[in-house]
Amino acid sequence: MSRNDHEALWSARYRDAGDEYLFGTAPNRFLAAQGGWSGAGMSVLSVADGEGRNSVWLAGQGCSVTVTEISQLAGMKQAVRPGGLLFLEGYTPKQLEYGTGGPSAVENLYTGALLREAFADWEIVLLREYEDVMEEGRAHSGRSALIDLVARKPATGR
Repeated sequence: MSRNDHEALWSARYRDAGDEYLFGTAPNRFLAAQGGWSGAGMSVLSVADGEGRNSVWLAGQGCSVTVTEISQLAGMKQAVRPGGLLFLEGYTPKQLEYGTGGPSAVENLYTGALLREAFADWEIVLLREYEDVMEEGRAHSGRSALIDLVARKPATGR
């Protein structure tokens, strides 16, 4: 699917939701649990934040937030400044069995091996695959196969 197709798909999805928040209004639990890393004056890039629930929460923590909706994984690496942290929560391929949210194409899902390879030149602070029940609006609801990553870009700026 092309970038334009993705943009059209998500624009229609949000438009069709009307006044309902597809993913709820509370921040993602993984992000909120990482709150000790963020704070007043910190610059944060929020990728694929949809209706903005995570960006609003980060701004409430005193962060200066920049949001982008559609981005390639390589683009996210370039956007992090040397010494900065990247937080990512995604779905593993097992999520296709659950169908409770997330991408419907395997090429848009993550594995530990894929993330270890993609971030081999970074310090991986946390990488875990697990299952949990998500309750984030109607678009993320039910048993889910999740993967979390916290990675620090080298201070030398690779």
